[in-house]
Amino acid sequence: MADSIERWVHRTGRTGRAGKQGLAITFLSNDDEEVMFDLKKEIEKSPLSTMNPELARHEAAKQRITKEMKVSRESHK
Repeated sequence: MADSIERWVHRTGRTGRAGKQGLAITFLSNDDEEVMFDLKKEIEKSPLSTMNPELARHEAAKQRITKEMKVSRESHK
């Protein structure tokens, strides 16, 4: 996964250019929590994209996770 939704859009956009078709696969881990919410929103906007059910129900995809939230959570462990 790219470190920002803008980079992800740019990378996946290279998959199908000038009317050509392509397939883009994105691998996620829990380290990608900060972009999951935005990724889910981008996929939902696309009539061609398929939402992975695990992303759809992942806690980090339900609300935007900021670096500050992540640091705070880590410090309370």
